[in-house]
Amino acid sequence: MTEFLDIEPTEQIELLQKIKDSSSFTWLEISKILNVSKGMVSFYKNGFSRIPRKSLEQLVVKTNIEIDLKNFKFRKIFNKQKQVIKPEISEEFCEFLGILAGDGCLSKNYSINITCDANSDKKYIKEKVAPLIENLFGLKPGINESNNAIYCRIYSKELFYFINKNFEFPIGLKKNILKVPEFIVRNTNFSKAFLRGVFDTDGGIS
Repeated sequence: MTEFLDIEPTEQIELLQKIKDSSSFTWLEISKILNVSKGMVSFYKNGFSRIPRKSLEQLVVKTNIEIDLKNFKFRKIFNKQKQVIKPEISEEFCEFLGILAGDGCLSKNYSINITCDANSDKKYIKEKVAPLIENLFGLKPGINESNNAIYCRIYSKELFYFINKNFEFPIGLKKNILKVPEFIVRNTNFSKAFLRGVFDTDGGIS
């Protein structure tokens, strides 16, 4: 079981920036203090992933900032595996992989995150992405909004490793290392579904 900071992403962004500004540490130095990658710190400071309580306590001690953590809410997340459906390869699953490739990521706290624009993509997230995830894996994702972003998240260690290990989806930042699975490349219908997911989340015409 791990405790994570349970506040709005914008509040976490402001809190971590305040902690950094009160110290002489760079984000890279902060990543070394927390013993995580710089990419993971980027997810924390941009509100994409909740920061663990222990990590936050480390920062408060190291920076000597006057913050009372008793004033913040924390959520306990049990790291036991959730029972998830492991779907067969289908056009729907390939579309999900495309969505994840476009605007998704795997975070080190075993969460699968999809982040879109709240103004233009709210209906898409609620009426397309969330039902697709529930139908494929039997898990209901959490949805929340902050500023102009809408977040769709699933916390599942089992699903996290299912996607990471079976489909070579990277953990953390995916720039320049993301691969399209060979079974998608070789199948026209799977390729179309995958590209639909990518384009719906990260595509455009110019």
